[in-house]
Amino acid sequence: MIPAPLNIANTTTINVMPTLAVLFFILAAGCAMPLQAAGTTDQQTSPKTAIGIMPHRGMSMEQVTQHFGKPESSVAAVGTPPISRWHYDGFIVYFENNRVINSLMTTGSPD
Repeated sequence: MIPAPLNIANTTTINVMPTLAVLFFILAAGCAMPLQAAGTTDQQTSPKTAIGIMPHRGMSMEQVTQHFGKPESSVAAVGTPPISRWHYDGFIVYFENNRVINSLMTTGSPD
């Protein structure tokens, strides 16, 4: 007995585009996760700040004072939003209103 020929015209067409799109997003998310974990976000701290060398983003002025003491000098808030800075031995802390926005290590005397 001879098998009947396959009727290609009556088969269902499969649209692979949605499947490829889902696969692309899964791969993109998988690649982005290690990069996101390696960087810092508002909720994370860099390795230097994690061990307490410098204040990290989001700390209040009160928390900085509690952990690092009073600054050697400070510069009053300027601009809108108000940005101020506190100078410590080895780093400068920048505040927006009363929250840390950045800490930078220094090598010389503060200006």
